[in-house]
Amino acid sequence: MTRRAHRYFEFSVIRKSIREEFGLHELGPQFEEILDYVAIKNHHKARLSVKDLMSVRNFGSPATIHTRLQVLRDYGWIELEDTGDRRRKQVVLSASGMLYFDRLGRAIHKISESKNFI
Repeated sequence: MTRRAHRYFEFSVIRKSIREEFGLHELGPQFEEILDYVAIKNHHKARLSVKDLMSVRNFGSPATIHTRLQVLRDYGWIELEDTGDRRRKQVVLSASGMLYFDRLGRAIHKISESKNFI
């Protein structure tokens, strides 16, 4: 096994553990895909509205996306911020969502710095 592959598999194990610790494993990959999308947009300081998310076809129908966003809000992963137009809300990571991605980032850093791998 190559060193890079070994590091990837080690990260996969740690990521699974972090997902379980934060309760994300209860939701499923569709929710994680939306959460990743929100995180990437937030990281790039791009505004992301509910309407923008509905235009991403692989997330499901508008009704499905609304349901998934509500579940992510209920779990405390995202927040909807007012924009001044009550019909339009911005989707942002919550503090818990940011903490989750911070933990993943720390895991990547720790693994990349480790000299104990093959």
